[in-house]
Formats: sequence, structure tokens, C-alpha cells
Amino acid sequence: MPIGKPGGKPGHWVTENANLVGRQGILVIDLKEDLLKMVPGMRKPASIVVAARVAGLPGSEAELAVGDLIVSLNGKAIPNVATLRADLGKLPSGSPVVFQIQRGDQLRFIILDLP
Repeated sequence: MPIGKPGGKPGHWVTENANLVGRQGILVIDLKEDLLKMVPGMRKPASIVVAARVAGLPGSEAELAVGDLIVSLNGKAIPNVATLRADLGKLPSGSPVVFQIQRGDQLRFIILDLP
């Protein structure tokens, strides 16, 4: 089901096919120029924000939270959702991964094993 901005076209920001990161149980959005204006105080450049958690999917218990800005995965900057999905897709189940995120005004590392 597409999710759009109020008054915008349906699917403007999120569709399951493009934005679901099922291995982590999250929906993420590329931070395009219009969205970047809504994110004050970025400590490091980030290109993705966690928009929603999806209950019942493997990985949905991970520590990623709505509003987290994803900065990197295993030390590699993640420029967009497609790259995040592709990089996670290359890793086998059980692989340890490290996300660098910004939550509020704090930079954090989240370490977890892929489902």
C-alpha cells in the first residue's frame, strides 16, 4: 500500500516494493531535497530515514527506530534505499552488521545479526 504526503499523490514517498527492507522489518525513505528541509541538526550526511517498523517480519525486533537517520552500513555510506537493500541482500543470514545512525542529536552504532 503506497503512503504519500498529505495532499500529495499516493505513493509519492513510500511503496512496499521500493522501500521495504524486509530483513530489518523497516520501511525507509530516501531523503530527497524536499525531505532534507524537514530534518534539522544532521550531524553527519545521511540519505535515508526509517519511516516505519513492520511487525511480524524477521528483523522487526532490531533496534532501528522510526525517525532514525541511517548514515552507514558496515562502515560504508549508504546513499539511497536501493543501495541499502542491495548491500543487505549480499549478506547471508547470521552475518553481523553495524549500522551507524543518528537518533535525535546523537550518533549511535547498532550491531546485530541478520535474520
